[in-house]
Amino acid sequence: MPKLTRRDFLKLVGAGIGGIVLACSGLTFVATREPDIAMPQNTFGGNTKMASKVLVAYVTKSGSTVQVAETIGKSLADKGAIVDVRPIKAITNLDGYQAVVVGSGVRIGKWLPEAVEFVKKNQAKLNQVPTAFFTVHLLNLDESEASKQGRQLYAADARQSVNPRIEGFFAGKMEYAKLSWLERWMAQTMKAQEQDLRDWNKIGAWAQSLVPSVVQV
Repeated sequence: MPKLTRRDFLKLVGAGIGGIVLACSGLTFVATREPDIAMPQNTFGGNTKMASKVLVAYVTKSGSTVQVAETIGKSLADKGAIVDVRPIKAITNLDGYQAVVVGSGVRIGKWLPEAVEFVKKNQAKLNQVPTAFFTVHLLNLDESEASKQGRQLYAADARQSVNPRIEGFFAGKMEYAKLSWLERWMAQTMKAQEQDLRDWNKIGAWAQSLVPSVVQV
């Protein structure tokens, strides 16, 4: 997906103005209503009594991050860890975890607010245990300096509270059916194609690379 150009930015501004018009027309609910997104809670591994217990905490807007989090959890479990994969809204505390992996999708160039708030709220614990971040996104996918700088901005707010040992960036998925009406309209205005760019081998390999530095098993 190409970088956001000035022309594209102006299109988005126009879309935002359109959203305001909808709000003034009493159609806000229709325009912003979120589709139902499944946010499963799973535990992987557990056959080794002395294994580390790891939390993979995720937040998603359109569902693309869910399977990424589960793939990371399964990959860590394959290396001997006991892994809880949980949506952030279902996590009440971090007691008992020896390592934490936090992941988020991206909206308007940043992590979702729930992910940033989770990191801030739990920064004392996260700064005591090995912590990793991952981001699922559809922009800044190449290895140019501009893309690298763009990727670093995604979790910048969260990094003010916690400096992760490792950070991963993974291409996501565009599926119109999982977007709100307004988001779908904006995507169509941008001529964004429906596509799934998630590289499962890359995601799994990244998860396994966490073992020496983040997860002690």
